[in-house]
Amino acid sequence: IFATGMSNGGMMSWRLACEAPEIRAIAPVAASDNTRTCRPSRAVPVIEFHAVDDDHVPFNGGKGSMSLVQVDFNSVPASQAKWVALNRADPAPKRVLTVRGAHCDLHPAKSGGAAVELCVTDSGGHSWPGGGSQQGRKQPSTAISANDLMWSFFSSL
Repeated sequence: IFATGMSNGGMMSWRLACEAPEIRAIAPVAASDNTRTCRPSRAVPVIEFHAVDDDHVPFNGGKGSMSLVQVDFNSVPASQAKWVALNRADPAPKRVLTVRGAHCDLHPAKSGGAAVELCVTDSGGHSWPGGGSQQGRKQPSTAISANDLMWSFFSSL
C-alpha cells in the first residue's frame, strides 16, 4: 500500500507513514511533515515533491502568504532531515535528476533503512508537478511529472 496526496492529503501521507505499518512508501506533494511524534514500526521510503515558490506551505517553513490556515509549517529541509534520521538513510544526498526548472536529490538507504528523496521545482507554487491547470492558483511546473517519478520510485521497491 502506497500513500500520496497534495497539501492536507500529503500531510496525511506523512502521518500514515508514522502510524500505519501496512504503508510501504509515501509520496507527499506540497506538504511538509508536521507530525509532532513519529515512531514508525519500520523504515518507510519517501519521495517528496515541493515547489520553492509554494505560497501555501512555504518551502522554508512558516505560515504561507496564501495559506488558508493559521499554521507554522515545518520546512521541507526539516522534514527531509527528520525522515533521513528515521529511515537511517545516508545524510549525504546524491543528485539523481537535473532538468531545467527542477532537480531531485536522493538519500540512499543504509543497511536496514529506507531511501528518502526530494524533488524540487523552481516554480508551480502550491500544485502537483506535471498536473493539469489549477483554478485560481499558479500553474503547475511542467519540468517534471510527479506521477511518473513517484511511480518509478514505488515500483523500484
